[in-house]
Amino acid sequence: MRALFTVSVAMVALASPAAAQNFDGFRVEARGGYDSITLDADYADANSTASADNNEDGFGFGAEIGYDFSVGPGFILGGYAGIDFSDSDFCNSIDEVEELCLEAKQNIYLGARGGVVVAPSTLVYGKFGYSNGDAELDLDDAQDIIDDFSDSGSRDGWHFGAGVEQNFGPMFYGKLEYIYTIYSDLDFANPDAALVIDGNRSQVMAGLGLRF
Repeated sequence: MRALFTVSVAMVALASPAAAQNFDGFRVEARGGYDSITLDADYADANSTASADNNEDGFGFGAEIGYDFSVGPGFILGGYAGIDFSDSDFCNSIDEVEELCLEAKQNIYLGARGGVVVAPSTLVYGKFGYSNGDAELDLDDAQDIIDDFSDSGSRDGWHFGAGVEQNFGPMFYGKLEYIYTIYSDLDFANPDAALVIDGNRSQVMAGLGLRF
């Protein structure tokens, strides 16, 4: 009886850290999913001022690398960095004569995450970090009152989110997460007009990865 009790205690002591260790190490993943960008534009030229807003749904895809480590039985901390691309773009009329077209380009991000192992192969986590998104703009004046122009720029921002990660054996994993990004204003200007873009981003992304 005493021997059985000793063996049982030893198995519990070994099993708890082992569950957390399943999520330790360097990882790399491919990711894709739903990408929704909301933009507000404020426009001004010598003759008028106007505002426009738009919400565009699209498909986002990219890749991420990261490193996670145990900070106690069942608790994980880690860092990550990645890049996303999107097919989201839109065109909208401003002041009835100008047409504004904006296309989302690459989004680079890095941050930290912390999670709890809720089952031997399941991790629930939250994440927070920095983002930098690029955008390309085209403005067309149908009446040629001002010169048409094209420009591109990047804007800083912050993202936060939460997700669930599932191990499929000792090396492979899948995950599903929601990320919300708030960007700073992006200013475009030429001698005839000025445009300020304000926006945010919602993503539901699935990932498949390999842990080393």
